[in-house]
Amino acid sequence: MELDDDDRVCKIRGDRDHPLSQGFTCNKGRRQAQAIDSPHRLLSPKKRVDGQLRDISWADAIAEIAAKLGTIRKASGSRSIALVLGGSPHPVFHYITAFAWLRRMGSRNLYSPVSLEFTS
Repeated sequence: MELDDDDRVCKIRGDRDHPLSQGFTCNKGRRQAQAIDSPHRLLSPKKRVDGQLRDISWADAIAEIAAKLGTIRKASGSRSIALVLGGSPHPVFHYITAFAWLRRMGSRNLYSPVSLEFTS
C-alpha cells in the first residue's frame, strides 16, 4: 500500500516478489482505498426518522433491531428468522458466528450466493 502525506491509502498493488501470488491481486482488493475514503461510506448506524436518515448509536441500533427480531419471532416463529451472507467461502468466522446466532434464535435459515452456485 502507498500512503499519501495524510497517511491515507492512495494505492494498493500486489507484491511481484511474493512466491505464491507473484503480485496477483483481485480487483476488489486493489479498489479498497477508494471504498475506505468514499464520501458515501457509512460510518455509523442510521435510522430513518420523518423521511431522513439520522445517526444513532450502535447500542440503540442493536437494541432496536433485537426488539424487532423478537417481535417477528414471537409473531411468526423462529423459522421466520434468516441470515443472508456474502458469497465468499473464506471468512469462516462469519459462518461460525452466523450458525451460532441462528441456533440461538431457533432457526437454520442461512443463505448466500453459494446456495445458488452449488445447488447440485
